[in-house]
Amino acid sequence: MRWTVISCFLCVGLAVVSAFSAIAEPARFEHPLDEVRLKAADCLRRGIDAISSHEARSQQQRETILNSIHDARRLLGDGSLAAERLDALAEQLSSAFKEGNQQEVQKLFGLLRNIYSDLRFRPRKEAELPAGFPPPTPVGEIEVKHYPTYRKASTDGNSNLAFWVLFRHITSNSISMTAPVEMLATDDTPENIRFAKMGFLYESPDLGQLGTYGKVEVSDAPAMTVVSIGVRGRQSREAVVQARKTLSVWLESHQGKWTAVGPLRVMGYNSPFVPREENYFEVQIGVAPAGAEASAGVGEQNQPVAPEQRGESPMGQTSLKVGAKAPAFSLANQDGKTVSLKELVGKWVVVYFYPKDDTPGCTTEACEFTEQLSHFDKLGATVLGISPDSVESHQKFRAKHKLQVELLSDPDSAVAKKYGAWGEKSMYGKTYEGIIRSTVLIGPDGKIAYIWPKVSPAGHAEEVRKKLAELQSSSTGEAKGLRNK
Repeated sequence: MRWTVISCFLCVGLAVVSAFSAIAEPARFEHPLDEVRLKAADCLRRGIDAISSHEARSQQQRETILNSIHDARRLLGDGSLAAERLDALAEQLSSAFKEGNQQEVQKLFGLLRNIYSDLRFRPRKEAELPAGFPPPTPVGEIEVKHYPTYRKASTDGNSNLAFWVLFRHITSNSISMTAPVEMLATDDTPENIRFAKMGFLYESPDLGQLGTYGKVEVSDAPAMTVVSIGVRGRQSREAVVQARKTLSVWLESHQGKWTAVGPLRVMGYNSPFVPREENYFEVQIGVAPAGAEASAGVGEQNQPVAPEQRGESPMGQTSLKVGAKAPAFSLANQDGKTVSLKELVGKWVVVYFYPKDDTPGCTTEACEFTEQLSHFDKLGATVLGISPDSVESHQKFRAKHKLQVELLSDPDSAVAKKYGAWGEKSMYGKTYEGIIRSTVLIGPDGKIAYIWPKVSPAGHAEEVRKKLAELQSSSTGEAKGLRNK
């Protein structure tokens, strides 16, 4: 009941600001990613149109749907949560088509339409942002954002009473309403999220006077950095909890880069008069660079951190570590020929695990390894891609995209499990087990030389090539040093 009251009264003041403009086409917040997201949505539109045509019963229609996902994913690029959702969707949809599971297919079509709607969504602009504030995070995306110092009026509580206390304060002091309205959590655990403070943000830190006015405190919030996710729909406990879980997973995967330092907060942008499907809010957690106490600006690139630097065994549930002997395997390649690791002793071997042939991310990765193959040859390295797909599937995949990289069939994922490339994955809050996109570099001595526990397809092949060259250069330097002693 409380969450219903909060969502209804959170931004009533915004409705007062925009009531007379409701008849016209509503203004929208803009974001630098809008253009590419709309183009990606146009790609998905082709797939959605194919769905409505005889329910995608023909092979050609199914290929149109999967290709539309592939094209949209390429546009979005790596680092996009929407791209990851499309990768997972394409993987599950391919399996459902193959198995003839129409019930699952229809369910996944619904998810495709949801992603399409998310990509097209732009939040309604019912009030201006405070000075220097970044635009709202796109729906279904996660981004690191920097906020400048800002002034706010806040009060204890999270009910309609708190809202009206703040509303009376700003109107009596001739302070304009802005978006968003801030709600800070004091008890922030996965099981219990409780908001105890509500804040109205001033347009500028120069407005009003600092101090305590009855139940209202006017203060300046320091500049901060947050990780933020955009959410479409009414603010509910379930939606906030799910968004928090998604942010927690992101922080786990970026623990070498960012550390959570601030409380959870929700930034609400819309009044109750905005239709449910048009509502928007952000869920955010304060962060700082790992190992630092102060917040930092944005614009830094997320660089991969070697597992040995983090002192952990990151891949799946195994104890795979740099310096350990690589697990043996013998698998059939795309031509049905058996490839054994023991036959490659004395050479560098790149083994990359991927979920599914001919899905967007997997195609990008395979094409880029093919493009880099001549460089790997010069470095004396063999590149092997491993997935659960059949030999026949690998043949079709290679022919369709003119791939040169060797692909091995691991139908029961036994080798993937040995290498920790099998584990729990999630999509839309649903968990399932599957292949974890990851890569292992094996040295000529048959030992693990480097591990990439979680891979983004685009640019990864070049990343592996550079690391291989670096390791070879390092080992050559050490050998020269020994000879000179």
